[in-house]
Amino acid sequence: MAMVNSSLKKARKARSGQGRIQFLRNAYDYAGELETRWPDSEKVPIFLEKYGDKLESIPEQVYALSMQTRDFDSFIWAINRSAKVDTQHSELLRFWGMGKQWRDYFISEYPEKALSIFMDRAVDNYSVRFFNQYIGAFKASGYRLEFPLEKTEFNARFCHFFADGIEIAIRKGDTERIGFLLDHMPTYGSVIYIDQYTTKTMQALGDYLCHELKDEALACKLVGLGYDMNRVDLSKTGFGADFTEALEANPKHAVIHVLKLNEWHGSLSAEETDFLLT
Repeated sequence: MAMVNSSLKKARKARSGQGRIQFLRNAYDYAGELETRWPDSEKVPIFLEKYGDKLESIPEQVYALSMQTRDFDSFIWAINRSAKVDTQHSELLRFWGMGKQWRDYFISEYPEKALSIFMDRAVDNYSVRFFNQYIGAFKASGYRLEFPLEKTEFNARFCHFFADGIEIAIRKGDTERIGFLLDHMPTYGSVIYIDQYTTKTMQALGDYLCHELKDEALACKLVGLGYDMNRVDLSKTGFGADFTEALEANPKHAVIHVLKLNEWHGSLSAEETDFLLT
């Protein structure tokens, strides 16, 4: 009991938040051991009743101090001892700035609340590492947004982020990165609005995949997303049945946004004629 009292007194006098945390934790842990150490003592229940309110408030105090000092271990300690976690938007923004360990915890424990808010921060802060780690989970959620994020505005920035990554990957010739981005990018039909930079980048990607790199698998992924492309001349790609199948999955998109046959005034290649007759 003396150890509990001593720790409580030292906590009040501690000059640093970290020191106060340690004394509070000690007091709480010592108090938890009293009945085990002295099971027959009449003084223990009297002592615990006298100091009960102070002891019960310790987890919340440690929680608040752990936020100030960015002490993740004490944060978890407090939660495990009944401290309530604040998952409001403003608090989640605060947790975002406290480091990877904190972000990983909230995405693990509160994915519906934290994932979209943290992804929004990742886009604004160009945090490629966070994006790479959690874009799969975000896509699996249906790109679900937590209030107060607004879908149209977020999606425009989100797709711009993808376009930035695609532009860099094209310059580097990094087809693996291009494939990763195409695998996780929202379809055009789901985003409503994209900016001019994103539109031009996706068109440049189409030129790169279809006419320079001639990568049929990646070109199929791009077509499947539904973004506008510069005119693809089927007679010059060397693509086969897989690309034709990708076009046939959405014929209207293929004619208007890939082959551009609605605005093409030249002669049609045999491949284009075959596609139109299919």
